[in-house]
Amino acid sequence: MPKTSNDRPADDVALNVLPSIALFSLCVEAGVKKIVFTSSGGTVYGIPRYLPIDEEHPTDPISSYGIHKLMVEKYLQLFHHLHGIDYVILRCANAYGPGQQPARQQGVIPIFLRLLLEGKPLTIWGDGETVRDY
Repeated sequence: MPKTSNDRPADDVALNVLPSIALFSLCVEAGVKKIVFTSSGGTVYGIPRYLPIDEEHPTDPISSYGIHKLMVEKYLQLFHHLHGIDYVILRCANAYGPGQQPARQQGVIPIFLRLLLEGKPLTIWGDGETVRDY
């Protein structure tokens, strides 16, 4: 998660990057033809150099979470090069929908909705100047 990934970057890699590489290896063994990876719609870009951010915007993550998402994207490119697995990368921003659990610490929209319903203050990461899609 973006909020906690910087506290323990090695754990973040162990829990996210290494299992992704293992999964891609299993896909090669199983003859999978295409992988769809849900990356991050904001954290892979880092501090915006211009707005709105488009797909040509440079990637320069400033959190372990953004770095690991970008690493997995790069490993997908490598597996395509080495093994011919096709892939699609979706950089979704703040996805929200049925099935999300507001009690979990994932997804700003369900977390904010839960806090608002409980009458609690909203806490944001950073200085509040970041522009996000909701």
